[in-house]
Amino acid sequence: MTDMTAPGLAPGSKNTRKRAAKRSLDMAAKYWWLVTAVGQWFFTAYIAVFFGSRFFAGGVAAFENTHLPSGYVEGDVVGNLAVATHVLLAAIIIGGGPLQLWSQFRAKFPTFHRWNGRFYMLASLLVSAAGLYMTWFREGGIGDTIQHIGTSSAGVLIFIFAWKAYFTARNRDFKAHRKWALRLFMMVSAVWFVRLMIFGWIFATGGIGIDFKTFSGPFLYFTSYGQWLLPLLLLEAYFWAQERAQETGKFVVSGTLFLATSAMAFGVFAVTAANWIPKIMQ
Repeated sequence: MTDMTAPGLAPGSKNTRKRAAKRSLDMAAKYWWLVTAVGQWFFTAYIAVFFGSRFFAGGVAAFENTHLPSGYVEGDVVGNLAVATHVLLAAIIIGGGPLQLWSQFRAKFPTFHRWNGRFYMLASLLVSAAGLYMTWFREGGIGDTIQHIGTSSAGVLIFIFAWKAYFTARNRDFKAHRKWALRLFMMVSAVWFVRLMIFGWIFATGGIGIDFKTFSGPFLYFTSYGQWLLPLLLLEAYFWAQERAQETGKFVVSGTLFLATSAMAFGVFAVTAANWIPKIMQ
């Protein structure tokens, strides 16, 4: 390997820089996990209280009085089942997902990690299938074809990533499994990421690029793809920084991850204050 030590730079100083670069990447990843866990657990609480209480009180028919597009259509048994599956399973997997990424929890409860992981993969397939059905075969949805294609792309990738995560774990290739499981987590979390992006943007700009009557517009076209593409690109940059980047690359990726996570934290605040807490308090 080429000696990257600058003239006059002591080996000890280079080692210190290496440790600092690795530490900055680790700290950025922990910061991302903390914001993600808190934000997703808020989202889970919102789904459980607002939708779950209505479902157990009156079934899918109770979704008719919510903001959920086509939450209930009389006589549409398949569509109503898809809605119930999508909403209720989404709460469970989004609530349990951050636990899969918590290394200390994973080490202390390996059996839970394995079974929760299997459930996460299976439930993500069911939620994705239900979401695709609701997008393309159920009337009354929001957005247009451009948005539907972007959102559906995440659903298709969920099938691919879940399959890869399962078989790498079954083959005990845990290094590859970790990567595919994280990619799956990003895809499943797209439904959460898009809410942070939209509400954060509305708080910051008042909703530039959004037509609130048709729920379309340039910014929503961007979020339809950005909700899964941006997190996935950031994850791949993190893998690169962990495995192959020199110190400068690690610092750049950790700084980018820190800024992106701070934007996520702002989105969590925006959507929680404007939507989730008011709905929970109803």
